[in-house]
Amino acid sequence: MDISHGNNAHEFYENAKEFLKIKEAQNCLVIGITDSVRKDKNKYSSEEPIFLILKEESSIVGCALMTPPYHLLITELTDRACEKLSEYLIKNDITIPGVLGPKESAHKLANLYADKKKLKAKLKFEERVFQINKVIHPKESQGVLKFPQMDKLELLVEWGEEFCREAQLPEQSLKRMRRNMVTRIEEGGISILEVDGKAVSMAGYAGKTPSGIRLGLVYTPHEFRNHGYASELTAKLSQHLLDHGNDFCFLLTDLSNPTSNSIYKKIGYEEVCDLDMVESL
Repeated sequence: MDISHGNNAHEFYENAKEFLKIKEAQNCLVIGITDSVRKDKNKYSSEEPIFLILKEESSIVGCALMTPPYHLLITELTDRACEKLSEYLIKNDITIPGVLGPKESAHKLANLYADKKKLKAKLKFEERVFQINKVIHPKESQGVLKFPQMDKLELLVEWGEEFCREAQLPEQSLKRMRRNMVTRIEEGGISILEVDGKAVSMAGYAGKTPSGIRLGLVYTPHEFRNHGYASELTAKLSQHLLDHGNDFCFLLTDLSNPTSNSIYKKIGYEEVCDLDMVESL
């Protein structure tokens, strides 16, 4: 098995796109993060990104990428591919804090890597990938979908930082929230729901795939929760994106939060697969 290693997101995508498209929904995070790095190399980190392609007899059998200090993100891998990739990481002194990917592959690779490094692999959290191509709108519309301008920057940065804390994202996400929120506002990649002229919830989107785009950064402040605002905003934003050239929208949910999983199903999102984040400690 051959493993190619590069730092160029454009080259990685050109080489791997046909493979990644086979399971586009499952790979929406890999494709989307690659797309974001193609547009802004330092979006996630000032360190060089790492892109890996695994081939067996000239055919791609798996991909992985990492934007340090974040976890290694992988596609579905065979046991043999996990073994070879773990060996490659050790041999080339590539330190990973953990693995994020399809459940079985993530656990297999994380355990192999941890064993070789004399560490322990521990499940950090479980996510589920959803997709939608037809929105079921809530019966009652309470607010209006808006794409905010810079006058809302401070509010959105505050909400974004709270989102990072609640989701237990790395410190790097907090540090880069202002920079990334400015870009989102400039590019129209963040939306809010306004009720009676007041912003009550936000949701973003990024990470274009061949036929869709991924929603994220869905957050409602505590004082506005339990009113259905996140559901309404997600439905309205999803519809907007479907109306503007996307066949699908994708999103990832935390499986430990049954409420979010339930509300997305009610507006038409369908389950695709589970992704686990497994840390090496």
